[in-house]
Amino acid sequence: MSRDGRATVRQKERSQLVVTGMDAGGHPFEERTEACDISEEGLSFYLSHPLWINSHLTVEVISSSLFASKHVARAMVIRVHGDASAKQFVAARFNE
Repeated sequence: MSRDGRATVRQKERSQLVVTGMDAGGHPFEERTEACDISEEGLSFYLSHPLWINSHLTVEVISSSLFASKHVARAMVIRVHGDASAKQFVAARFNE
């Protein structure tokens, strides 16, 4: 287990992502962004759309050294933090 309690180590990687789901207002969204870090269990990224913890998302990982080709997975939001740029830092765990 890693030093921070995760079962797998997250790699710092700027993978291109397309994230879709329902925002905190119940409206569907699709947003292009990039990962801050990624592992086989989950990833983190910034979004302009506000989300709630336990929200379900579909994440398309377009480019990554971790996954051989384009990878689409369902994920659940486990942490959110706002920042000064009006974007929200999101950590999500893959469901698959």
